[in-house]
Amino acid sequence: MQGQVDMMLALMRDLMNQAQMANNTFRMVKDYFSCVQLVRKCKTIAAPQASLKDVTLVGPVFENPIDKFYFQQVFNDEQRYGQVILNFLSNGIKFTPRGGTVSILLKVVKIANISKKVKPIAPSSESE
Repeated sequence: MQGQVDMMLALMRDLMNQAQMANNTFRMVKDYFSCVQLVRKCKTIAAPQASLKDVTLVGPVFENPIDKFYFQQVFNDEQRYGQVILNFLSNGIKFTPRGGTVSILLKVVKIANISKKVKPIAPSSESE
């Protein structure tokens, strides 16, 4: 029951956030948090929905063991991350056949830092 209440509260917060975005008053609140603990909390919230469909929730799973270290302390908006994780879980449960498994993989993805140098082009001032 508590999981369902938490999901309803999250939906109400989403509606409030959409209203704030429409009014340009939306703010992200960044701080340090454990993404590993957040995934566990989200699994607990989604557990009743998964149980109704006999779906097993697994995770967090790490492709590379060192990744667990990186997710112990993340600097970002914990509530927004939680919304994304709950959305992934909800969709995973919804589209997984009865008796299936939904796994939550946390993986560090390295993005190349690409920079371009832009050289201004001045009009030609060639004299004839």
